[in-house]
Amino acid sequence: MSSHETNVRRLARVLSEISHRLETSDGCERRVARVLTLTREIVPSRRCALLEVHDDGVSLHVSPAESPDERATLTRRLTSLYRLVAGGDEIGRSPEPKPSLALPLMGLDNVIGVIRVEPDEQPYDATHLRLLSVVAAQLGAYLAMVRLRERDLARTREIEAAHDFQRVLAGVVGHDLRSPLSVITLVASSLLETATDARHVRSLERALRSAEQATRLMTDLVDVTESRVTGSIRVAPEAADFRAVVERSVDDLRQTHSTRTIELHVPATAVPGRFDPTRVGQIITNLVNNAVTHGDARSPIEVTVTEDAEHIVIAVRNHGTPIPVALVPTIFDPFKQGAPASGLITRGLGLGLYIVDRLTRGHGGSVAVTSDAEATVFTARIPRFATTPGAREATAGAERPLVLVVDDDDDVRIGVSGILEQRGYLVATACDGRDALAQLRAGLRPRMILLDLSMPIMNGEEFCAECSNDPQLAAIPIVVVSADTAAAVKLAQTSGRSLLTKPVRVEQLLATLESIH
Repeated sequence: MSSHETNVRRLARVLSEISHRLETSDGCERRVARVLTLTREIVPSRRCALLEVHDDGVSLHVSPAESPDERATLTRRLTSLYRLVAGGDEIGRSPEPKPSLALPLMGLDNVIGVIRVEPDEQPYDATHLRLLSVVAAQLGAYLAMVRLRERDLARTREIEAAHDFQRVLAGVVGHDLRSPLSVITLVASSLLETATDARHVRSLERALRSAEQATRLMTDLVDVTESRVTGSIRVAPEAADFRAVVERSVDDLRQTHSTRTIELHVPATAVPGRFDPTRVGQIITNLVNNAVTHGDARSPIEVTVTEDAEHIVIAVRNHGTPIPVALVPTIFDPFKQGAPASGLITRGLGLGLYIVDRLTRGHGGSVAVTSDAEATVFTARIPRFATTPGAREATAGAERPLVLVVDDDDDVRIGVSGILEQRGYLVATACDGRDALAQLRAGLRPRMILLDLSMPIMNGEEFCAECSNDPQLAAIPIVVVSADTAAAVKLAQTSGRSLLTKPVRVEQLLATLESIH
């Protein structure tokens, strides 16, 4: 083997190890330090240093390690160099007294640092510049990826903290505040039974109405909290009669709003279906309460129920000032309120229509609104035979291709799984070849397998060999993913596997999977 071939193999080995080191975000400082040491093997230098610039300061990585005084001096020099290459407040040639080779580290759309090597003896040539350019590009992409993951993690923690607070709030509202309200309601009801003074009767009735209103507000807050935390409000479908539920709800509303006319139009016979009677009653109540608040008090409120083969349609119609055009797109958002009808005071939180939207969605239905000078109509379409969201997802999942992602890196498995699930794939994961093989032999049958080549326990090559020798597994398509291009190409050629080279672009990954299934 000639010296040229030996040198090419050495460069390929070092660059391959650098790529492998920068595959995951855990132990970032340790990984960057190792890459700088490897860089000195292909770009000979007495010192290789990297300065990463953050919003709140800078981080210095250097190989070999330096004393604190040397690090401070080096940080100042590289900061000055960063300002130069980033186009900041210093323009011109670097004031460095000794020759060196330096390049910027590019993030997504800006310079996030610099890398510099100082020659040991021999000056650098174009080959050294090209090699350092490759390393700088990989380090820039890696550090940008680490930053994005740190931001995502911080955001996730913020969301989790907000959800925890919402759960605590729901617990306080749902239990600690309901208990004293129950006592107030119980005592007021007891006193009302024996009250003879007209003023006392009116006061007790007012107290009971206020307690009922507070209870409704708490119920709304608990429902909204559940929706914001879990993504939906729970519904429990059961066999019931839509017609009977609507009639009962409207009867209660007529008593509550005794000064208003509520007209009901329902089919002449029972309307059997499968739905959550309590939640459907809540939908009707919220829509009618909204009509009472915002409709013309002199005009009737109309509740109409119609049916077809698949849906029950509940329409609530009121007259009065139409909904402002600007409010219509956000009318079902939480805490959104239009102006009440003349002479009325809005006492709610603007949650009623939001809850209607979430409850109809929970049944697999929808709600819409039309509003003009003639009338405002809210129309809820509910499947006659509703299913829970989980059941709907399971049914839909039967049509989605299943991909088994096999990788020893937790971040890679999580990241790839998220991308595929967003694109409609079902995903199973395994941490190494042995884990994947155990799942397959237990009955898992993915449409395809996304396989990392380098794993500590049963690597990709060994896994492919096991699958090829098993008649039940041999036909499953396998996409090999690796930074070791030569080994991956060899495996792909010998076993008929597809190949993706790290770092894998999202569009490349999706196109490969799409071509298979």
